[in-house]
Amino acid sequence: MIKKTKESARRLRKGQSWKDNGLALTLVGAGSSLSLGLLIWSTTL
Repeated sequence: MIKKTKESARRLRKGQSWKDNGLALTLVGAGSSLSLGLLIWSTTL
């Protein structure tokens, strides 16, 4: 996961299409919010 974010950040700096950047950022955001949600859910059980 961390390796993928580094790769997408590198691609972002290279100036790839905004669509790819948006998709990468969305995936990273979704992944982090999902893990955060699971963490909160597991502590409330």
